[in-house]
Amino acid sequence: MKIFGNTACVMPLAVAATLALGAPQANAQGLFDMLFGGGVRHNPQGEFPPPPKPRPSKVPAGGGSRISSPSYYTYKADRLVRVNFSALVPAPATVAAQDAAFVPSVASDAFREAIAGLGDYELYAEPDIAKALIAYYSANPDFIWVTGTAPNSRAQDAVRVLGEAASYGLTPADYTVDIPAASSSASADERLKELVRFEMALSARVLRYAH
Repeated sequence: MKIFGNTACVMPLAVAATLALGAPQANAQGLFDMLFGGGVRHNPQGEFPPPPKPRPSKVPAGGGSRISSPSYYTYKADRLVRVNFSALVPAPATVAAQDAAFVPSVASDAFREAIAGLGDYELYAEPDIAKALIAYYSANPDFIWVTGTAPNSRAQDAVRVLGEAASYGLTPADYTVDIPAASSSASADERLKELVRFEMALSARVLRYAH
C-alpha cells in the first residue's frame, strides 16, 4: 500500500471524506473519489487483487502449440509497525485558510501535554500510515476527534463509518476503535492520556479505511 499525495495533506482530506460519508448515499467508492479524484477504484485490504494477465504463448518454429505452466499470484498484506510517537515533535501551530474546518477544538497546550501519554502506547499500523500520523500531528499539534474532555461529533461519525467495514468485505477488527466513556472517574491526567490515545487510534484507522 501507499499513501497517495503529500502525507501532510492526507489527514484533513481523510477527515473531510469521512464526514462527508455521513450522507446515506455515500459509500467506500465515494470516499476514494473525494480523497483522490475520479478513476480510483476501491480495493480494500480484505480483497485479493486480480491475477496477472497471462502472456500469449509463443508458437515454436516447428509449428504446433505450446502450453505454458499456470502462474499464481500470492497476496501479501502490509506488515504492521509500531508507531514511533517519540518522533512526534509538534511544530508551532499555524492555521492556513484551507484548514479552517480543522481549527483546534482543544488548546494546543493541552495537546502538547497529552503527547506525554503516548510514551508507552503500542499502536500498530502500516508503515506509510505510521509515518503519516507523525508527519500530520507534528505539523498540526491539535486534536481532531476531541472537544473539551470528550470525543466530538466528528469522532462519532467516523466510528460509525468504520463500523460499516464488514459491508465492504473488510475485516471489522482491523477498523474497530473503542470510544472513551463519557463519564469517567479518572483523574484529569488519566483522562487526557485516554483521549490522546483514542485520537491516534481513530486517525490511524481512518487512514487505513481511506487507503
